[in-house]
Order: sequence, then structure tokens, then C-alpha cells
Amino acid sequence: MGILLNIILAISVTLDSFIVGKSVDKKIKFTLISISFAHVALFFIGVKVGDQIGPFVSNFDHWISFVVFLFLAISSYKDLISEEPIFQLDNIFKILLTTFALSIDAFAVGASSQHEIQYLELVIIIIAISAPVFCYLGYKLKNEMIKHSHKLLYFSEGTFFLIIGSYILYSHISGGY
Repeated sequence: MGILLNIILAISVTLDSFIVGKSVDKKIKFTLISISFAHVALFFIGVKVGDQIGPFVSNFDHWISFVVFLFLAISSYKDLISEEPIFQLDNIFKILLTTFALSIDAFAVGASSQHEIQYLELVIIIIAISAPVFCYLGYKLKNEMIKHSHKLLYFSEGTFFLIIGSYILYSHISGGY
């Protein structure tokens, strides 16, 4: 996986932070720190778990990666067409719970693609920076003009996941790994 796909991977697992920022009214500094820490920690734990299970699934790890990314893409596309209202994050418990839930994709991506990540430090740095940046953008840009902007983010995130998963599978089938 080249540097560009490593960057896309890092950004794609943090795009949903925009939704958290758009939903929070208070405690933005706490939210920014929490979302960055949760994404980095769960991604790193995912990579380490993937290292442990990698030898057992090495014959079909590319297929597992593809299925995980396909599931994440479908989940993003499902959220795109969902009409559920965005809830307000008005206390620390809701902020932590939502941050953890939205960071689970970082764990799944880390666990399923640890062998394809050539620039792990760069990916972690980008995740640590982009999660709070997207969250802050969501916090600052909440108004009627961007009422449905989260749908574009779900589409973008799903598309990024689909591209990465397809690339991993294509590399495997074409003998690249």
C-alpha cells in the first residue's frame, strides 16, 4: 500500500469525527482530546491485535481486510440514506460513549490492514491530527447551510473504505503481496 493509500486510510477512519463536533455544544476541548486519543489508541491496538492473529490468517488475510472494509463502506452508505436525527452530546458520558463507538472502525481498520500499512508512524500522526480537526470543523460549522453535510461525509468515508479494500484485494489477486 503506497503512501497515498496510507494517508487516505488515516483520514477515512477520522472523517466521522465531524459528526461528533457538529453534535457537541460544550466541552469542546475535552471532546477534541478524547476523539484524538480514542482513534489513535484503538487504531494502534487494532494493529497490534492484527500482528498477533496475522500468522493464523495469513493465507486469507487480504480477503478479511476486504470484507472489513466492505462492511465499513456499506455501514457508511447505510448511514448516508438513514434519516435518523443527529443527537446532541450534552454530557461527558455521551461524549465518551460516542467517541468510543465512532473509533471502533479505527480498531477494525488497524487489525485488518496492519500488513498493508507501510508508514505506521505517519498514519498514527495523521489520525491524531485529523480526528480533532474534523471534530473542530463540525463544531464550528454547525448551521443550516451545512445541515446535511454529514451525508457527504458518510459517502466520502464509505468510498474511501471501498477504495482501500478493493486495492488490498486487487494487490493480492495480482500477486503484489
